[in-house]
Amino acid sequence: MRVRTGPLELSQSLARCPTCSSFHSQGIHSTVDMMGWFQDFSSDLDAYRALGASPVRTLVSSRGLWALLQYRAAHHFRRYRVLRPLLLVWRLLIEMSTGIAIGSAARIGPGLHISHADGIVISGRAVLGANCYITHGVTIGVSGGGARRGVPTIGDDVYIGPHAVIVGPISIGDGAMIGANCVVCWDVPAGARVRPAIPSCTVGGEKVPQSGFPAFREGGIGDFSGSAQNGRRDQE
Repeated sequence: MRVRTGPLELSQSLARCPTCSSFHSQGIHSTVDMMGWFQDFSSDLDAYRALGASPVRTLVSSRGLWALLQYRAAHHFRRYRVLRPLLLVWRLLIEMSTGIAIGSAARIGPGLHISHADGIVISGRAVLGANCYITHGVTIGVSGGGARRGVPTIGDDVYIGPHAVIVGPISIGDGAMIGANCVVCWDVPAGARVRPAIPSCTVGGEKVPQSGFPAFREGGIGDFSGSAQNGRRDQE
């Protein structure tokens, strides 16, 4: 598209602006874009402060916020090649001190709350909506092969319980709740509650858990195909 400015004609490539959702040339919102990452981090901080702690105490004592600060900054500044070595060193220090690994290319909405550090991995290709809540031991990553290879897209206001694993090119609807120890590799509808179903079986004279059975939606009937452990549906 060509835009006339007085006697001059300027050739500009137009794209949808992530800030205002309008179509215009890049650079118009340069100042807003520069501070956008910090605004998202401020929303993260507000999610932590909802528990009543002061901002200073929250920043000092919440390792999840340390990881989020590094991610927010790296996600924005990784476009500048000169800063990439510094960002990489910062990321490695955060991973060692918090046990949280968040890929800088991941797309995460504002207001994320990581309640406990340690053992959290979020793929650099993952997408998370706004105001999500993640607990310790959570993995959000790549799974599958060929056309089925991909990463999850997670909606707004999603709760993910301890040691849950969400993998593959799946969608988690807004307001869904993923219970502890669930392995989710199928779509989950909005508002659903997913919990692990681990029946016992007899092996060698002892009762042991048998994995490979699906998670069930509480209050539902039969199996819930939106989630399955180890990638398998209900075994009848």
